[in-house]
Amino acid sequence: MIKYSILASGSTGNVIYIGSQEKNILVDAGVSGRRIAELLAEVDVTIEELDAIFVTHEHEDHVRGIGVLARRYNIPIYLNYNTFLSLPSSIGKIDESLINIIDTDGERQLGDLKIESFGVSHDASEPVGYIVSSNDYRLSIVTDLGYVSNKIKNRIKGSHAFIIETNHCIEMLQMGSYPWELKRRILSDLGHLSNDAAAEALAEIVTTDTELVHLFHRSQENNQLDLARITVIETLERYQIIHDRLKILDTYPDQPTSLEIIGI
Repeated sequence: MIKYSILASGSTGNVIYIGSQEKNILVDAGVSGRRIAELLAEVDVTIEELDAIFVTHEHEDHVRGIGVLARRYNIPIYLNYNTFLSLPSSIGKIDESLINIIDTDGERQLGDLKIESFGVSHDASEPVGYIVSSNDYRLSIVTDLGYVSNKIKNRIKGSHAFIIETNHCIEMLQMGSYPWELKRRILSDLGHLSNDAAAEALAEIVTTDTELVHLFHRSQENNQLDLARITVIETLERYQIIHDRLKILDTYPDQPTSLEIIGI
């Protein structure tokens, strides 16, 4: 059994809660420690119940709260070495005893949760995605990457749930107010997934085992909830991937998603 909620999603901060019968973890902690406590309370979890925080990469919208949580609650932090070296000074000092270095293409077992990491293409030191599994049920987290490689697709295909980046609509980004250099960065292979790119990737990785797809890390300036969802649904319908049990769900910058459970 895996239960999870996307506590925060977007350029203002990203936090994912994942739990099992034995363990509770966060993937990223990109808002303040106080706000994370508030968001966890909305899904009936306390910070004291957390066993670990796994970090995808060092950008502030993914690590803003890890220093406070580590210092105040002695929560272990898991991340690869280059990400550790690149953490921003703004998070403050974290006791070395709480730092756990993991391989980019490695795995850790925490109780009944297995956490596997895999490299992604993004303009960070050594960014990763994660597959969290328990008793053969898998949740794959694919965010902050310019494209989904065939290697990643093969590794995560058929997961029971996906949290996948749908950052921007290409046309909205091109016509928007961002400076050209930032637009070019977002659109590059080291940038962020567009609605179209995420939809095309999902058409290759969603199977009849997949129950839930959460559209993650949406730009509030260069995207819209309905647009991201419609793009994904229409693409999956075009490839005849949609099935009766599959749900395509939104995520939000300022409120948690409902607590979802797979494996029951």
